Amino acid sequence: HLQRNSLVGTLPPQWSALATASEIHLQGNGLFGALPPQWSAFSSAAQINLRENGLGGTLPPQWSALQ
Repeated sequence: HLQRNSLVGTLPPQWSALATASEIHLQGNGLFGALPPQWSAFSSAAQINLRENGLGGTLPPQWSALQ
């Protein structure tokens, strides 16, 4: 849970190494840019919350399998 921690920048592709995380809460920070394709490794996460950031672009094709 890293929500509202004044994180600024793009989402690091290296964070996909935390793929066993069940929940990812990054809302309310200053994150921007596109979602890295490597983040499709989070397919087992029950919840990924990225709202209230400046993220944009298209979803990586690998994310089409996420529910």
